[in-house]
Amino acid sequence: MTASGGNTSAVGAYPDGVSSYGAYDMAGNCFEWTSSIITATNGGEAGQQVNAVRGGSWYATGRSCATSYRGEGRDGSGGYLTVGIRVAADQS
Repeated sequence: MTASGGNTSAVGAYPDGVSSYGAYDMAGNCFEWTSSIITATNGGEAGQQVNAVRGGSWYATGRSCATSYRGEGRDGSGGYLTVGIRVAADQS
C-alpha cells in the first residue's frame, strides 16, 4: 500500500473477469512487464529504450486497464509498485 492508498488484489479476486482461455486478472491489477522494447516518451525514462507494459494497474486510468493497452514502458533494472510479470503454463 502507498501513502495515497491502493494496492493489488489477490489472484482470482474477480472471477467474473476470467477469459475464455481461463486466464484471470488480465487487466487492472498491475501492469505486465513485457519483453517488447519501446522508446519511452514520458517521465524519468523519456528517450530511453525500455520494456513496454500492458494491462493497466490499480493506480492507472480506466483507459489503460485493457489487455490491448501498451503502456509507457519501464527500465528493467527499476522497482515499480504497479508493474509485475505474468507466469503462464499450458496444463496439457
